Order: sequence, then C-alpha cells, then structure tokens
Amino acid sequence: VKLGLDQFLSSKDKNILTFNVGGEIITNHRSTFTQVINSTFNTSSLPSKTINSDVFLDYNPKLYQDLINQLREIPSKNIRYFEPTLSKDTKSFKRMLTDLNLSGQTYSPVKIDKNTKWINNGSTIIGGHGKGDGLAQLDWPESIYIDDDDHKIYISDSNNHRIVELKFDSTIGQIVAGGNGQGNRIDQLDYPADVIVDKKNDSLIICDSRNRRVVRWCRQDTTHGQTIIFDIDCYGLAIDNNGDLYVSDLVKNEVRRWKIGDTNSILVAGGHGEGHNLHQLYLPTSIFVDQDHTVYVSDEKNHRVMKWMKNAKEGIVVAGGHGKGNSSNQLSYPRGVVVDHSGNIYVADSRNQRIMRWSKGSEEGS
Repeated sequence: VKLGLDQFLSSKDKNILTFNVGGEIITNHRSTFTQVINSTFNTSSLPSKTINSDVFLDYNPKLYQDLINQLREIPSKNIRYFEPTLSKDTKSFKRMLTDLNLSGQTYSPVKIDKNTKWINNGSTIIGGHGKGDGLAQLDWPESIYIDDDDHKIYISDSNNHRIVELKFDSTIGQIVAGGNGQGNRIDQLDYPADVIVDKKNDSLIICDSRNRRVVRWCRQDTTHGQTIIFDIDCYGLAIDNNGDLYVSDLVKNEVRRWKIGDTNSILVAGGHGEGHNLHQLYLPTSIFVDQDHTVYVSDEKNHRVMKWMKNAKEGIVVAGGHGKGNSSNQLSYPRGVVVDHSGNIYVADSRNQRIMRWSKGSEEGS
C-alpha cells in the first residue's frame, strides 16, 4: 500500500490529489484531511457509510507534508467510499499524524483572517458550579491542553493541585495527576501552572510551579510523577515536532529548550535579565512553538507577545508592545498564546478580560 501523488494526477486535472489506499484510488480535496482527522467523514455516493480515522497508509514524511500544503489550496469535491485493504506494513492514519506531529487543530484548511467572526457567547464545558474540588468543579484553572487525537482536554486545576482530564462529550472530569493535597511528594503537585501531552512517550508533562520542577506523569500510571527538570521557576511549556521540550522561566526571564532525557538545555529566548529591549523578556509566561521551531512568548510585564525565530539573538514584537492598555494595539498582562496554521496569533489578554487575535503582520488586534 503506497501513498501516491504525481503518479495519479491526470494531465487535465492537476488540481486533484489522490491516495492509493488498499488498492483503491480515491479523489481527495481539502475537506478530506480535516474530516479524516476528525475521525469520521460521510460519503456522497454511500451516505449511510462512514470511514473512521483508522485508515491505513504507508507514508513518506516529505511527500505527506507536500500533500498537506496542497490540500489547503484545493476546493472541496465529492469523495467516494472505499474499503481499505490492510497489510503487515500498514500504519494507522491517526498514528501517522502523531509521528509527524500533525493535528486537525494545527493543519485545519479553514481560512481564518481579520474578517473572520466568532459567535458572541461561549458554552461551559466544565466548571461553572462555583469554586470547589468536585469532579465538575475547578479552582483557578490556569491552563488547558486540547488533545484532538484522543478527544480529551487537560486542565491545570491549580488551586486544587491537580490535573483534570475531560472527554469532549462529558462535563465531569477525572483526576489524572496530583489530587493528593498540596505538597512535594512524587504523587503531589503544588499549583501546577501548565500541562502538555508528550505523544511519543504517552505522558503528561507538568509545570509544578511552586515545587520549582517539571514533572512527567505517565498516562498509563496516574499514581505518581517523575521529576525531569529541577530548580526552575517554570510557567509555560511547549513541545516541538522533534519531541524537544521548551520551558519559560519567570525569574531568569528566559525560555530554554531541553531534549527529553538530557540535563543540559539551550537558551532560545531572553536570558539577558528583565527588560523591554528586543533581546529581553519581563515575566515570560505562556509559550507556543510552531512547526518551524519559532517560539512565541507572552512577555507579560512588557504587555506584548514576542516571536523568536530559530537561533535568533533577539525577538520581534508581534502583538501589543505599546504599553499597558485596552486599545486595539495594546495588551494588559497577556498570558496564554496560540498561533494557528494561517499565522494568526490568539492572546489571553488577562487584565482586559478578553481574547485578542492578531492577524499575521497586523499592527492591531481584534
């Protein structure tokens, strides 16, 4: 079974891409990728049939990356139903996405620009029942991580000193790390500030902030964690497509990168004392790393978001940077930061109680 591209393109239909899956050739367009990632897609020829995301393919990473880029630009067309034939060499489609560090959230083909609007009212998925430690309650949720592959959300429930896992279709969480009171034992956390998922090692990585450590918590064994970084005033975490870990340090005003298992780290942002110059940070909180290993940092006390290209000696202001305020070009103590596939930057503008979006290259947010 082979992933095919040019060999299946007709001379007339250069805008059509095809997979050769289990001996069947199907026409694929930009909607296919998102639909497959989201586990199920309906077919026009057999509307009662569905195909789940365990489609099996052998793959070449470079060809697959090229395919993704092309799928973004191709208009939707009908998709024909097929039954994949499996062999010993096949690999699950979902597993392939994980190996390549791809997800529907990162590679959604939906175009988002400065004119895109969101609905005015959100919906509560957990909490909203007052402060507490019940499984439907939270106490100062500091950060979230969305795992599209497993349809789960992980929440740093900081004042409850625990990590809560929530399934997409549920409003009741379950404790998957901590929850044994405030403390520094290996089965405890003390104000966890951030949590991410390390897919390659099937584990949670947690910034255990008041214990000044970063811990790994296996998703198959939720009884205790393992310290992987000691003596760090951590806040934000991110992991790149090589599996390298990035951690922001609030006191040293820097972001460093670790290879999992190594004790040595590399400075990737800041590290020149607190300040407002382009090579400095002042209370770096949340971080985001894109597929090119560019690091985005919420530079909280500078009221800006900074972008540090790989191996750069200084950053670029990409949001805020005009002093504290609530104008469209300002931020006030920004925290969370996320960047989508189009380069739009989303910022939790904490003291202004709002989420701001900066389109790529824009001077103002919306």
